[in-house]
Parts: sequence; structure tokens; C-alpha cells
Amino acid sequence: MSSDATRSPSSASSPFDQPSADIVFHNGPGFHALETAMGIALIDAAKKAGVKHFVYCSVLFPVLTKLLNHKAKFFVEEHLIESGLNYTILEPTSFMQNVNLHNAVATGTLLANYTPSTLQGYLDLEDLAAVARLVLLNPTEHNLARYELVGENCTYEDVARAISAQTGQQIKVELVPRDKIVGKSDVHMNLSGDYAREGMDRMLYYYDKR
Repeated sequence: MSSDATRSPSSASSPFDQPSADIVFHNGPGFHALETAMGIALIDAAKKAGVKHFVYCSVLFPVLTKLLNHKAKFFVEEHLIESGLNYTILEPTSFMQNVNLHNAVATGTLLANYTPSTLQGYLDLEDLAAVARLVLLNPTEHNLARYELVGENCTYEDVARAISAQTGQQIKVELVPRDKIVGKSDVHMNLSGDYAREGMDRMLYYYDKR
């Protein structure tokens, strides 16, 4: 089953009309102004359609509501918990794939989107997929559970040292100015609209000052 989650919330019930679904896995679009509304509408539509289990891919520490991308998921989690549906919530940290290894090796420079000494968690997307698979294949065993998913905690400086050790090439770290990231979308994702740019700006400022 596939659906267009960027449609208006009022149309979110249509994905469950045909065909029926027993389990829903929802991963909302990051830095989207309607992310909360989409999640809530999808939960309501799933309940109305008789979906048996709802798996929500959220974010680590949604209680960090100063961050728009966390705040949006906080209210989706709350709605899901109170919905009466069987559910599992996955809360992954940042992904290892957000680090551009190819560019770092090709240029000898690892671009840092925030203070290089800031400690951050990294999770491999394949590990997230493995956990999601376990939940989807046996949802009853993971009913009403919330899993914080964290890989290795390290800084940009640690990542650069790890790349250097593996490649034998000296990798330096270069901090990219925040205005360049927010203004020109010089990151791993496309920033579309004022809400997305504001969300990214807040997140990077938070990481800089943490």
C-alpha cells in the first residue's frame, strides 16, 4: 500500500479504502509545516479503517520541543498513544548516512553542519530497517512499546579520525556557516519553504550551543 502523505489532512482516509491494511508504518516528511497534521490524520484514518497495528517512526527525544522537527513528532506520538490503537514507536537518532563519506575522502575534508566537538548519536539506516522489520513481522510482541534507537555517540572530529584510520588519508573537519546551510540547502536534504529553513536553523543553532 502506498499513499501521498503531502495531501491535505482531510483526504488522509483514502489510502485505507483499497486495499485494506493490517499494519501501517508511518515516517513523516521532515521539516514539513503539516507534519503533525499529517500524522494525526493518518492515525485517525487508520483507526477508522480498523488497522490492527500502527508503527510510527519518530525521532530520539521528541520532548526537545525547541526543535521544530522534534516538536512536530511529539504531538503525533501523543495522539497515537491516546488513540486506542495498538502501536509501536521507533525513535531513531541521526543517521550515519547523513555523513558524506565520498566527499570527505575525495576532498580530504569532512564538512560539519554544527560545532565539530558536539557529541551526536549515529544510527545506521540498515539497523533501523532491521528493527522495523522485527516489529512489522511480529507486532504483538512489540505492542505499546517505544524504542530509543541509538548507534555510536561521536563528534564530527571523531568521525574524521575514524575515516582517516580506515583510509590512511588525513581528513580535516571544516565547519560550514549556518547561514550557508539554511540559505542554500547545503545539506543532505532539500529545504523547501520558510518553515523548513526555520526548522533547520533552529536545529543547527541548538546543536552549536548544546
